[in-house]
Amino acid sequence: MKTAFVQFNYFCLEIPIDALADCYHQGRCDEDVDYWVKRVTIDVEPSTLATELKEYGAWDDCELSDHEQNKCRILWLAAGNYHDEKEA
Repeated sequence: MKTAFVQFNYFCLEIPIDALADCYHQGRCDEDVDYWVKRVTIDVEPSTLATELKEYGAWDDCELSDHEQNKCRILWLAAGNYHDEKEA
């Protein structure tokens, strides 16, 4: 399976291109993200992941305490970043 590296401020993730394609599109992506987050390795310390997401300013400390949801958030952001870089 082909993969791509998506760089964040505190870490880099290697994610299958199929996942990146499925997790970023018009409309709600929740079901696609839920599907792929179980199949993609996001091996990032919970505190590092929360720190990365906090910089986006979209979630409060309470929300960022949920590591499983943070993995979904970062996968969705990775897919968006990948598509933005492809179009640039």
